[in-house]
Amino acid sequence: MNSKSLLFDVRNSLHEIKIKQAELDNIRLCLLPKGIRYDTDPVQTSPTDPLLTMVERMEPVEKKIQDSIAEIYGKYEAAYDLVEGVKDPEQRQVLHLYFLSGNKYSLEQIGRIMCMSRRTVYRRYKDGLESLP
Repeated sequence: MNSKSLLFDVRNSLHEIKIKQAELDNIRLCLLPKGIRYDTDPVQTSPTDPLLTMVERMEPVEKKIQDSIAEIYGKYEAAYDLVEGVKDPEQRQVLHLYFLSGNKYSLEQIGRIMCMSRRTVYRRYKDGLESLP
């Protein structure tokens, strides 16, 4: 796997993990008081406990997150070392934000973060990718 495809793979995997974590957080919110509403009648109409259903929904999502993190760990370290090998600090920072932050920042968003124009960020991005081994 060449360095560019490794970086893109890590970027996509980090984003997928972030989405799964958001899904898990939404499930956890349902477990908070008032998150699950029981019937006002003394007799329950639902045959299964909603709390148990929510906990059952959490387990596979947690397992997927753990598996994804374990799978990406080595790739992330390799990608981090690649980006750290870039000599120019601005290029390195652009590559960090673009590939390793876990957010799918666009080059325009990175420009706002770094107080640069989108064009300047694109140049730093392009030059940074070209300087990778």
